[in-house]
Amino acid sequence: MTSALRQLAILIEKPEQAAALSPATARALLPHLLGLQTMVLARALAVTSGPDAGDTLLTVAQAAPRLGVSPDWLYRRADRLPFTRRLGRQLRFSSLGLDEYLAAPPSLARGRGVAARLA
Repeated sequence: MTSALRQLAILIEKPEQAAALSPATARALLPHLLGLQTMVLARALAVTSGPDAGDTLLTVAQAAPRLGVSPDWLYRRADRLPFTRRLGRQLRFSSLGLDEYLAAPPSLARGRGVAARLA
């Protein structure tokens, strides 16, 4: 392992040590960090498809009960929901996106449910 890679491994374990890096060492690490950041970002944003993707698209009738709202409410606010997917004129909802949305802590409407977040 090169010294730059060893240094990166140490910084991953103890990021606070970055403050002690000399400017020359920091400049030497930048190309490694930028290359790694690009690859990690590409993987994080990759769209998976096929049977292993784990995501299914739900209809309004399937998504509304999971959110605890009426289908009409869902139709009216679909454009403001981050897990909405449009397939031509059809409206669908990402199952994984919906799960992430429900798992996220409500910011301003703590304890009042999904409808309060988007009212």
